[in-house]
Amino acid sequence: MLTATSVQPGSVINKEPISKHMKRKILAAFLFLFVAWGFTSCEALNDCEICKLVTKNSSGDVTDTGIEAEYCGATLVAFKAANPDITNPVTKDVTSLECN
Repeated sequence: MLTATSVQPGSVINKEPISKHMKRKILAAFLFLFVAWGFTSCEALNDCEICKLVTKNSSGDVTDTGIEAEYCGATLVAFKAANPDITNPVTKDVTSLECN
C-alpha cells in the first residue's frame, strides 16, 4: 500500500526492500572473495616445502648448507627445475637441492 508523504522536490524515496537480484549479486561477491581468500594460502593447499642447497663431499659428509626458505606452488616447481645436482669435477663435491 502506497501512502502519500510530503517530499522535497527532486528527492527520491525508495521504501522497497533489497531485491532478490541484488541479494544474489551480494552473495556472489562474498562467495568470490571467500574462494579467492582460500586459494591465496599456501598452507591450505599443502604444496609447500622448505628447501635449501646442500653440498656434500665425495664421502657423503655435508660440507656446506644454504639458508632454508619456504616455496609454494608454481614457485616450488620452478625452483626445483632451476636447481639440478651439480658435481665439482675437481673435488667431486655434489651440490643439490634438498626439500622437505
